Amino acid sequence: MHLVRLAFFLTCAAAWAQNTRVILLGAGTPNPEPDRMGPAVAVVSGDRVYIVDCGPGVVRRAAQAGIRTEQLTRAFISHLHSDHTARCFEARDKVIAIGGDTTYNYASIAAAKGCDIPVHELYSQKGWEGRTPEWRKYHAAYHTSGPDVGRVAAQVRPKKLVLYHLLPMGQTADEVLAEVRRNWQGEAIYAKDLDVIR
Repeated sequence: MHLVRLAFFLTCAAAWAQNTRVILLGAGTPNPEPDRMGPAVAVVSGDRVYIVDCGPGVVRRAAQAGIRTEQLTRAFISHLHSDHTARCFEARDKVIAIGGDTTYNYASIAAAKGCDIPVHELYSQKGWEGRTPEWRKYHAAYHTSGPDVGRVAAQVRPKKLVLYHLLPMGQTADEVLAEVRRNWQGEAIYAKDLDVIR
């Protein structure tokens, strides 16, 4: 009995020590924004760091986040531009799914189903409505609107939804979150550079 308790304690201690977290190194887009670097996410699990996408400023933001340069040895490029699905990282203590440019689609939902933290791009539906027809066509073909991100989350059912690669198109963070909450009432985080999500 004592050995069973000890094994359970050691397993719990190992999971706790894992402390897997997401660090937003860039929550923006290629558009120049003073407070947001280009898309880049670090998944940190134990002493391992996995970088997903390398938008402008990724190395500087990593340094600001306390990630040492010698830890930047694993990078995943989700896409050269469009048409890809979520990438999942499974650690002992949680599962993280990171998507890039993608529309609402069942492949991304299936890949992220049951994860703890999906990191999903989005554009504001209301902001989109004020764009030119050419821009509306582009965004609808390659990106996900706020309400559709809510639909994704409603099917994935994560503990926390992280919104990045943000295109608010003139809308406030609260207005964009309200779009997501039309279809998802769970926790949604409108990411800022250097946010840490556990």
